[in-house]
Amino acid sequence: MIVEASPRNRGLGRVLMEAIIDHPSLKSVGQLDICCLSDMMPFYRKWGFTEDLGGPYLLKRMR
Repeated sequence: MIVEASPRNRGLGRVLMEAIIDHPSLKSVGQLDICCLSDMMPFYRKWGFTEDLGGPYLLKRMR
């Protein structure tokens, strides 16, 4: 999920994350993983996500 920059800070991301985290179908899922830029880490920490894994890392190669 990516909220475009212009409507950010209006609570849309929070509403979407709460819908995902609290969805009954996901209650039995043991682990949720996300990939985000470092500036978004504080946002995801609010829901208990952590970067304390020591990996995996997303790598990209451009030609």
